[in-house]
Amino acid sequence: MRVISVTYRAGVPLPEPLDLLVVPVLEGRLADDPRFARVDAALGGFPGRLAQREGFTGRFETEMTLTPQADGHPLRVCFLGAGNAGDLTLSRVQALGARAARLATARTTSAGLVLPAEDPPTLAACAIGLRMGAYAFDRYRTRDRNDPTPTVWTLSSAGDVAGATAALARSDLHAAAVLGVRDLVNTPAADLTPRTFAERARTAGIDAGLEVEVLDRAALATLGAGLMLAVGAGGTDGPYLVRLSWRPAGVRGAPIALVGKGVTFDSGGLNLKPRGSIDDMKGDMAGAATVLAVMLALPRLGVRVAVDGWLAVADNLVGSDAMRPGDVLTSLSGRTVEVADTDAEGRLVLADAITLATRRGAGRVIDVATLTGACVVALGEHAAGLFTTDDGLAGGLLAAGARAGEDLWRLPMYENLRGQLRSDLADLKNVGERWGGAIQGALFLSDFADGHPYAHLDIAGPSFLKKDHALGPRGGTGFAVRTLLEYLELDSPV
Repeated sequence: MRVISVTYRAGVPLPEPLDLLVVPVLEGRLADDPRFARVDAALGGFPGRLAQREGFTGRFETEMTLTPQADGHPLRVCFLGAGNAGDLTLSRVQALGARAARLATARTTSAGLVLPAEDPPTLAACAIGLRMGAYAFDRYRTRDRNDPTPTVWTLSSAGDVAGATAALARSDLHAAAVLGVRDLVNTPAADLTPRTFAERARTAGIDAGLEVEVLDRAALATLGAGLMLAVGAGGTDGPYLVRLSWRPAGVRGAPIALVGKGVTFDSGGLNLKPRGSIDDMKGDMAGAATVLAVMLALPRLGVRVAVDGWLAVADNLVGSDAMRPGDVLTSLSGRTVEVADTDAEGRLVLADAITLATRRGAGRVIDVATLTGACVVALGEHAAGLFTTDDGLAGGLLAAGARAGEDLWRLPMYENLRGQLRSDLADLKNVGERWGGAIQGALFLSDFADGHPYAHLDIAGPSFLKKDHALGPRGGTGFAVRTLLEYLELDSPV
């Protein structure tokens, strides 16, 4: 991973001997864009003449690079098309920062990025984008490793941005949490088993100042968590239910419970996944990784609200003790569940975790899970599905997603689909008919929230991408970390 540090100062950094200067330019505004004009004047009008000859207008995802070859000027100057001013969302600003980071070479030690707007959210989004764009997962490489020199990035603007120091410090913590999830999700399942995941969570949680409890197979059996036990029965490692609790001094009231699906590898069980669907199933623990990263960030961010993070950790493998289609399981809540599909295991581990979270006094419950391919069919790989019957919870999460630059879309929870989950043998079955699969999953889980305000985030699409994307390389993305942090920080009284 490229090591970078990000600083801020008022005043466009030109002329000065940077290795790289990146200047975002709004579309069709070269003539009156003060950022472009400042650099153009310093370089004798050459950028303007080159833009006219090359047809560079600032259209989004275009760029123009030149090498001034003059003492006192940057070695390279790159103008990035930022698109129309009305389209300059925080998500796009993050993408501009990530593009800037990818322009740096292994030998770039000093770089500058001119802010496309002068306000703390834009500053933070650029800083986070830089860190995301610089990310690489290369710990397993023995050759051709990406071991560049550290890069110092200076974010600058003509006018002073109020609160810049605080905004940068907060963005560093947010970015570190996101990249921590990427590392976990990208780690092969052989090296991130349920046991190693639970142990990492225990160690990291204690180091962060959280209260930590790890329930192993024996403890879960004593509790009667039959759904978690059944999912983990096919393997020899796990399951585990990890609780991390943050209780700021002087804060009272019921904690918010974050519950994450942590299936470290999902073979589909006896309903084995086919080739093409099984390849990336090391990432089926992205929900639990997200919850872990959020919990570890809360003390450093000074969030003033009580939060419990629950990691439902298991692997779903084929073995002599693996659960079978047609089995009837008894959940921690006492409800019985018929296994209609062993590949619908995520809702099983989450159901027992949600039950224990409510028993331990949770007020609101939010789960995060790579739950259904059906949600990806509905929304594509870019957005997560949000399911809740609580309008206040929905509004808070949607607003948090907008501030984080992460797209959530609220999907319905049609009660008429609940009938598909009725079983002839048990209280419920874990999957119904083919259509409406994402809604079925949310309805199943909501049954275990027992009337508490509840939201389900299905991140199956955006949590793991098979192609390089605007904010980084293929693999784990860390999606939903910043949405949850924004949500909890907003809930935190100043």
